[in-house]
Amino acid sequence: MSIRMLDLSAIRVLTVDDNQNMLSIIKYSLRALGVRNIQATHDVEKAYILYKEKHPDIIITNWMMDNIKGLAFTKKIRSAKDSNNKQIPIIMLSAYSELHRITKARDTGVTEFLVKPVSPKAIYLRLSQVIQKPRQFIESKVFFDLTDVD
Repeated sequence: MSIRMLDLSAIRVLTVDDNQNMLSIIKYSLRALGVRNIQATHDVEKAYILYKEKHPDIIITNWMMDNIKGLAFTKKIRSAKDSNNKQIPIIMLSAYSELHRITKARDTGVTEFLVKPVSPKAIYLRLSQVIQKPRQFIESKVFFDLTDVD
């Protein structure tokens, strides 16, 4: 019995990571999975501009970055008045896998969590999860814990 992979050629992915090597690994993995439309940057402010202009379907972001942390970026996507898709799936990358971090990421609005080091298979599993089983969002001030984001 063979497993049929999803056709990812039509999805638009925005990825942001301040580590150029990790950004290259993510882009290479996405291309290997058939993703054709990839916007990638190491700068979070540029990522937000790309998010607003390019209308990606999924965001992949790192937890720890120099100029802003991934949770703050997630908070901006989820709460900014000019955010054009507050419910976009966000996959958080991190080398930290402690339960309290995963819980905080979830409570801030992260859709899926992916622990580094990453592989194309792990990326595919998270992409297929957000595509095939999208999480429902509840519009409420307390749904996303937007206080004390590190």
